[in-house]
Amino acid sequence: MELSKLILKIMYLVVLYALCYFVIRSKSEADNMNIILLSLFISVILLYFTFDNVYQYLINSQLVFKITNDDSTNDDSSRNTSSSSGASSSASVSDYVMNHTHNFIQNGVFDNV
Repeated sequence: MELSKLILKIMYLVVLYALCYFVIRSKSEADNMNIILLSLFISVILLYFTFDNVYQYLINSQLVFKITNDDSTNDDSSRNTSSSSGASSSASVSDYVMNHTHNFIQNGVFDNV
């Protein structure tokens, strides 16, 4: 297993554990140790069934950058262009560049390291 995948899996488990713990603690009046064990069991089961889908979503997600010809360095104008580009849905597709950010994971660049 890759180190990056293992770290993501551990972080996902911690988030699931925290969510399960707080939900069970607010709904149940059991002992603290029982709540800890139950929330750990539920979070491991959720991790087992849902991690592959979450990992594929993270790998296949793409960022879209809009190409602009404006070379101004003013912060206000850059904020305006970024907010207007997100708001307008009628912009043509040719104005956007698709850039996949996780090619290094799929290509196995770090497999030999």
